[in-house]
Amino acid sequence: MTVSRDMSQTNVIRRCAKLAREGKAGDATQLLQRALRNHDIDPGDYERAGRLLTELFEDDPDRFVDLHVHLAGQCTTSFMLPALTAEAWARGSGLRVTEAGYDNVIQDLAARTDTPDVIIILPWHQRLLRRDGRSTEDRMADEISVLRAAWKRVGEIGSRLIQVGYDWLHAGPEGFHVGGRDEADVGITRCLNRQIRELMPRGGWFIDLEAVSASAGHRHFYDARNYHWTKNPLTVDGTFLLCRHLWAGIRGLTTGPKKVLALDLDDTLWGGVVGEVGPGGVELGESPAGEAHRAFQAYCKDLAGRGVLLAIVSKNNPEDAEAPFRDNDAMVLSLDDFAAVHAGWQPKSAALQTVADRLQLGLDSFVFFDDNPAERLEVRQNAPEVEVIEPGDDPAEFIRTLEESLFFEAVSITREDRRRTHEYRTRSRRDDASLSAVSLESYLESLQMTADVCPISDADMPRVIQLIGKTNQFNLTARRHSETQLRQMISRDRAIGLTLRLADRFGDYGLIAVVIGSPVVGDPESLCIDTLLMSCRVIGRTVEHALINRLAEDAGRLGYLRIIGEYRPTAKNRLVEGVYPALGFTSVEEECGRYEALLDEFHPCPTFVSAAGGRRSKMFAA
Repeated sequence: MTVSRDMSQTNVIRRCAKLAREGKAGDATQLLQRALRNHDIDPGDYERAGRLLTELFEDDPDRFVDLHVHLAGQCTTSFMLPALTAEAWARGSGLRVTEAGYDNVIQDLAARTDTPDVIIILPWHQRLLRRDGRSTEDRMADEISVLRAAWKRVGEIGSRLIQVGYDWLHAGPEGFHVGGRDEADVGITRCLNRQIRELMPRGGWFIDLEAVSASAGHRHFYDARNYHWTKNPLTVDGTFLLCRHLWAGIRGLTTGPKKVLALDLDDTLWGGVVGEVGPGGVELGESPAGEAHRAFQAYCKDLAGRGVLLAIVSKNNPEDAEAPFRDNDAMVLSLDDFAAVHAGWQPKSAALQTVADRLQLGLDSFVFFDDNPAERLEVRQNAPEVEVIEPGDDPAEFIRTLEESLFFEAVSITREDRRRTHEYRTRSRRDDASLSAVSLESYLESLQMTADVCPISDADMPRVIQLIGKTNQFNLTARRHSETQLRQMISRDRAIGLTLRLADRFGDYGLIAVVIGSPVVGDPESLCIDTLLMSCRVIGRTVEHALINRLAEDAGRLGYLRIIGEYRPTAKNRLVEGVYPALGFTSVEEECGRYEALLDEFHPCPTFVSAAGGRRSKMFAA
């Protein structure tokens, strides 16, 4: 179903409502998602779109709702619920959004008996900036006390946390110059936000409201009159922008950021068409537009340095596409900065699929940046999973447009993230080795893989939480745990939490696999695997065999007689439905996806992975 570009926004929503009345909820939600995704609905109509979606979701929650998000604020939040629902649906996720009563954060959280996937705490400054005779230090301490109590309760509930920062609506009586000092309104707000960042539970998401409002301008973001009448401080545009940042936080905490930035070349990374002007004739640095293209390249290079994979998707002859990287000294990016390069004349949607296959990633991991509106439309129509940036015509705006998309916002950046481009480049050498091998076994043996399996440590916690949040394919249960939940699990008596780091003769993968086992309540002889996941980069290399062997070794040492595994199917983990039988487990409840391995009958799984340092033990059986 396609959305006509000349269809008015009101008509889109009316048509969706008509489809809903006719019992065609699926068609209505699909049409609305495309309209939202393609910017056929502007911020002013997001609330109407969100209310319609909420009605449709309520009729069939199992079909449409993926996550439960709860919003607890010190100002009126009801206006944000439909806008947040619409923003999430534009990106393909159905939310059930609930809210606490006005300025009722602690009481609401204390009374909760369910576990929302994400809890958002939205403060306001009515007490912080009130001149009521209390000292600045006392007012700040009171706010921190309330927030700490809220954070503690969110951890007890087991939800992920998004904490919105404080902001100032007016600079205060001290004015803009003096107001920036610590004892004045602007300075107090900034000082408190710094404390919040330092004190927040690790793994939570902080939204710098002052920075968000500044990107739009206070006059466009806030509405003082609206606050006095309804206790809602935001304009329509402010609501829309804050909900975009909230959704970026929700996505970052639950599935992680996008992984790949696919870039066009001509008039995107440089000015001009290289096939016409040659590698030395492209515009880079000798004009305002050339400087803008160079600045954009530098920004993309920095993205690659923090773990975003760059890919070239260009309609060009391959030799023309690569020539500026070799022959133009003004280039900031080199071919080594890209995980994949595709130049040819097929449609861009097909080229993106080729790159996705090469990187072994889904198209929903991709963000596409191309100056040509016809190419963007083709990708939208034929590869709808790909997020498409609307960069405009001015290369000076490319960085801002990409940055404001929020697609690469991450809860943390780990050592493994910073090595990602290098690892994907190294993968091609491994692929070459696989092509020259006479058999799969000889190829795996030639990799000379070594693993270091260790209990989960504090230092590894950010990476473990990241893997739990974003691993979809090789994930047997797809349970998403917060750091608080994970710490509670592995601190239980006789619990087992292990990480696996992998290296081979081509390089170091870093921490790529996790297994967590907990004792079964009422059955001290059984260990249940709550989480078993692994990076898709090493699927098919018997790494999971080495990890299970170690788990079995530790379980036997702790007095367990059996290990129970569970497979919970999702839309993306079908490839691992046969993992437990392959690991030597037998089915005990086929319909429930439950398996068990009796330790006195368990034989170590054959694996081509050796222990780090070259030693072999019972956990590694060649």
